[in-house]
Amino acid sequence: MAASSSSPVLSVSFSDPAALQTLLREAHINWPNNDIILLYFSFSPFFDTQSINQDLLIQNNKYNIMAELAKNDGLQFVIDNDFNHAAPRLFVVNKIRKSGDEITKLEVYYYLDGVIMQAPQLLDLIRARFGKAAMHLQASFAALVLEDQPEINNKEEITVGIEI
Repeated sequence: MAASSSSPVLSVSFSDPAALQTLLREAHINWPNNDIILLYFSFSPFFDTQSINQDLLIQNNKYNIMAELAKNDGLQFVIDNDFNHAAPRLFVVNKIRKSGDEITKLEVYYYLDGVIMQAPQLLDLIRARFGKAAMHLQASFAALVLEDQPEINNKEEITVGIEI
């Protein structure tokens, strides 16, 4: 199942410890590397079978994926190596569309300790932060109203109209 960018998949995570262990055993390694993470990612519901990665898997090109992806244009899942050095258990997988030297980042996923999750879009993060701020402002205004009008005994009577 491929997840589209318009579907709400932020609460979806993927984990298959048996598949991960099989991939590690087949590669004769104990710890995931970029190729193993991309292979493991292909089991997830986030994987797009129309990607170059799928073409490479069909060609049985499992252990040199990143190098092969660099040679090809089209829809790809690639590892963002900027994060590997800072946190070796964290891998960032970017879904990109590559055309020559032009690269468009479409979605971002995280792998951490065998679990793959989609990163939220910036707009979703901003909405969540503003929603949290609005909740705190509403509670603060309600507390101020209670201080000014001690005859109000029930906080539920106070409504402050803040909407996001």
